Amino acid sequence: MIPAVACVAAIVGAEALLRTGALDRLLNEALFSGSIDGARGMLQVIATTTMTVASLVFSLTLLTLQLASSQFSPRLLRTFLRDPVIQIVMATFLATFVYCLTVLRSLPDASEGPVELPTTAITLAYLLALASVAALVLFINRVVAAIRIDTLMRDVHAETNSVVDRVYPVEAAGSNSTAIVTDFSCNSREDARAPEQQIVTTSSGFIQAIGIERIAKSAEEANALVRLLVRPGDRVIAGGVVAVLSGGSGPDDAVPNRHGGLAQVIESEVQIGFERTMQQDTTFGVRQLTDVAIKALSPGVNDPTTAVHAIGHLTGILCVLVTRVLGPRGVADSQGVLRVQVPWANLSEYLDVACGQVRRYGSGEPVVVAALTDLLVQIDSRVERPRDREVIRCEAQRLFDDAERTIENADDRDSCLAPLRQLLG
Repeated sequence: MIPAVACVAAIVGAEALLRTGALDRLLNEALFSGSIDGARGMLQVIATTTMTVASLVFSLTLLTLQLASSQFSPRLLRTFLRDPVIQIVMATFLATFVYCLTVLRSLPDASEGPVELPTTAITLAYLLALASVAALVLFINRVVAAIRIDTLMRDVHAETNSVVDRVYPVEAAGSNSTAIVTDFSCNSREDARAPEQQIVTTSSGFIQAIGIERIAKSAEEANALVRLLVRPGDRVIAGGVVAVLSGGSGPDDAVPNRHGGLAQVIESEVQIGFERTMQQDTTFGVRQLTDVAIKALSPGVNDPTTAVHAIGHLTGILCVLVTRVLGPRGVADSQGVLRVQVPWANLSEYLDVACGQVRRYGSGEPVVVAALTDLLVQIDSRVERPRDREVIRCEAQRLFDDAERTIENADDRDSCLAPLRQLLG
């Protein structure tokens, strides 16, 4: 979007400056003062050079994407492509090229006699060329930083934490008209059991986001209960059920018509795309870091240090998550009546994504086992609910069993298992 807008702005700006003869005369001393042939030559050089450098920029970008995809994880490409600096650099080169072409095609012919040069437009082309040089230096610095795995993991970590804050906000009581509900038994309606209507999706893909607040408001207006069966990150197939409606506002239309009312709101608010995104999908950030760790542990890469760094970032994310209320949740209206149920992930699911595959691939490497043990110890020190401690103990037991079976050296095995024995009690 940014490069496309820059190209359009360059054309519009060029056409506007070509018609500012009065401004040219006013700024005559500071603007371009060469001949028509000199102006044409300079514009040709700038246009040719910027397109050559733009080709280099695109080539380096593709090389970086290929490296990130093959060595780290293909799911990290979206993070790189959305980098605003990369987009601005590309926009600068493309806008300079398009601008110079637009001005060049409008230059008058010197053989026709005395002509008035659009000096403002030509001077701006020179300034854009200088900006392109600065953009090239910025791009090289950015690419060097972007292909560093530590930079990629840091960005994923920060973005995941921001998603966690949106999905599991720390709010003051009574800060809004809706309330988060975790105990459904005391807030559900007696008439919410029947009748029911299933809402099916008409497209396949990943759930990218769900407009829960709007669904809750529409459910309150329809005096109904919406039980969502999917959450952001889930893959759905066309024709699959994504929600179930219960109750209604009247005997003749107890359940809203599928092509209108509440059902239509649900269909519009459940956004489906061909790839997972980080809009509301907290597990996606965990999955990206897990993929980095797994890739680092593969025989072709064999880089346990990177795996340990990835586990460190996972530890930071999970330490934030365990301080929030995880698991299925509901949204109640201002009267305390449950309106929407959402199957958010619980701690067991997060631990399975963060630790499961890493444990299976890396249980024979002592430093990986030590990092996973530290992850479990860190989150265990922050949980307060007994059921969460039990989930952590179960994952610690799996890690203990796998490490005991796969670590060959007795000294390494004993040093890794000692902290796990202490955690298991």
